[in-house]
Amino acid sequence: MKKQAFDSCGITIELEVPETLEEAQKLCEHIPGGVLPIFIDHVVYHGLLGKFRTKFTDKVVAETNFEPEKDSKGKRKDSDGVVLKSAVAFAECDITDFQEEGQKIADEIKFEVKPPRAPAQPKKLAAEYKNTAQMVINQGKQDAVAAKLIELNPGLEVDANDVESLGRAISANESRKRREAKAKMAQAYQNLEI
Repeated sequence: MKKQAFDSCGITIELEVPETLEEAQKLCEHIPGGVLPIFIDHVVYHGLLGKFRTKFTDKVVAETNFEPEKDSKGKRKDSDGVVLKSAVAFAECDITDFQEEGQKIADEIKFEVKPPRAPAQPKKLAAEYKNTAQMVINQGKQDAVAAKLIELNPGLEVDANDVESLGRAISANESRKRREAKAKMAQAYQNLEI
């Protein structure tokens, strides 16, 4: 067994995992087929079904003449599941009416294993955060602002004298404030007495 790092809930943790295929197989002795069914489930649920859902949703939408709501970029606003339910309701039919078309789509999908994605590169920092960080540094308030950001966002690392680092910290703080505001709004409506 070995320790391997995983990102979860905004932090990096280390979990103990098998180091070899033989170790993994031994851990799966109680499972009929050993590692193979776990491997198949992983590839199917984390790859193949996503491809299927998108193609199947497109097919059902086309067959039912349903017009899903789209964003400004022309992409559907809702998930495939919501769009499927809406399209079926619109056409007053049942999803099983599309079983044959669904199987044809599934038959075209190849079982393939892709390497894990490379970690995402940090997005370009928005000018508003970079400009705010530069203003704070120009005013000589960077140490106080960095300390407050760390206090409000435990675990946040900030180089107070670096515009990019301070800007990313400001951005992270603003994101936290938006999440908290959304949660507060949701809580208010959840507790609303009618």
